[in-house]
Amino acid sequence: NEMNEFENWIKNNYPRAIHSINLIFPSSLCSEQCFFENDFDIIYNMNPNVFNYLNKQVSRKVRCSGGISQCTLMPNGKLKICNSACNEMFYFKYNAFLDGLSYSWNNCGDNINKFRKEKRHRTKDCKKCTLKKKCNNTDCRIIAYNYTNEDNRSNPITCYITKKGVINNEKMGME
Repeated sequence: NEMNEFENWIKNNYPRAIHSINLIFPSSLCSEQCFFENDFDIIYNMNPNVFNYLNKQVSRKVRCSGGISQCTLMPNGKLKICNSACNEMFYFKYNAFLDGLSYSWNNCGDNINKFRKEKRHRTKDCKKCTLKKKCNNTDCRIIAYNYTNEDNRSNPITCYITKKGVINNEKMGME
């Protein structure tokens, strides 16, 4: 309920700061702590900027840059594809402190190589989605896993953003 007020406070107190307000990624399997589609509608109606992806859709062939051009180095030396990753399937095989950062990055393990090779629209949900051709969004495997307990499903935030964007574009005659 205070997102607009908080956003204005940031703009007023830090006018040169580049910032955005987005949904928080769930850090574990979703239960009552996650936003769901009925929550998305409420949030969107209060502040559509939270879904700023709608206006910044960029056609890319890769799903995201996690594990491809970026990773998170944890205090214990473990690497994971993203700061939001909480499951071992998203962790690199070797420890950067013990084995070296370059070695750990280059010998990441089959699990990370799988995500590195993944292209957009490869999930079983994307393959059967009627909006696939209109979707320019990339899909986060971590959020998908946290919502669905599977890493080969689409995440509901991406799907919601795509649906909202297509509906809004059709209303504006942009399709």
